[in-house]
Amino acid sequence: MSDKVTGFFDSVGVSDSDKFQPEKGRYHLYIGLGCPFAHRAWIALKLKGLDDLIDHSVTHWQAAPEGYRFINEQELAQRKGPTDYTNGSVDKLFNSKLYSEVYFRAAPNYEGRYTVPALFDTKTNTIVNNESADLIRIFNTGFNTILPKKYADIDLYPESLRTEIDEFSDWFLELHSCPWKVVFASDQETYQAAFTKFYELLDEFDEKLAKIHTAGGQYLVGDQLTEADIKAYVFVVRVDPLFLTLAKLNGRLIRSYANLNKWLTNLYWNHPAFKDTTDFDLIKKLGFKNPKYNTDTSGLIPIGPLPHILPYEE
Repeated sequence: MSDKVTGFFDSVGVSDSDKFQPEKGRYHLYIGLGCPFAHRAWIALKLKGLDDLIDHSVTHWQAAPEGYRFINEQELAQRKGPTDYTNGSVDKLFNSKLYSEVYFRAAPNYEGRYTVPALFDTKTNTIVNNESADLIRIFNTGFNTILPKKYADIDLYPESLRTEIDEFSDWFLELHSCPWKVVFASDQETYQAAFTKFYELLDEFDEKLAKIHTAGGQYLVGDQLTEADIKAYVFVVRVDPLFLTLAKLNGRLIRSYANLNKWLTNLYWNHPAFKDTTDFDLIKKLGFKNPKYNTDTSGLIPIGPLPHILPYEE
């Protein structure tokens, strides 16, 4: 009997002998637009100019008991165009109904969650990797040999900044975990502790950015956009429209933090890879329509706060 597969952890273009080589049209990215982890990978793909090399399919925001699905025939008939992802897209590779089918094509003995993102290799008929942090780095370097120089030169994880990026990522993990501690809190004491820690860390984050802005910087590490900005953005952009209500984190809005808001709006308005991949409606649907996170059975989705993001002000 074959060993069970629980995940996919390969890379692309590590060496000339690597079985996963960079090729145009060979790889396919599966994403869900409400998911922050899929959001990370799609931003990285856009920043590196990989749209012409790697196509994508989008899962529906609604998770069935057996996992995510793709757009159905009725929804497809109502679709306004190829970039209308209100209900996801078709599975462009296999026309699957359920996303789990993609995983079982890659590994019939797969045991695990059917998560997005996932990078599928059409040549070997398997998933290369389904970890968002790995995919950011795969997109960062794995296709440089076939990219135009202007994109190959973009480095989201430069060697000179790796220690600082890793230190920030380690610090950010605690902030990232706070909303989920609240969502799954079963008593007031647990909620209060996570609530307090969340705003302590946001205050600290704003102070970090104040020092950066005072020194004339715009990004979290060094004087360039890095993976640290990507990882933090997909979380921070969800605080006001999602966590404020879903996680009862209603102490302060991100827009009330001068430096956090300046950093966030700079990324959103001045870097198309961030704005073009951010869908506030789907972010809300994935959270508020998911019984795993929301026990309110009314189906209502909070409208505000409006606007979802403020204009950028230097």
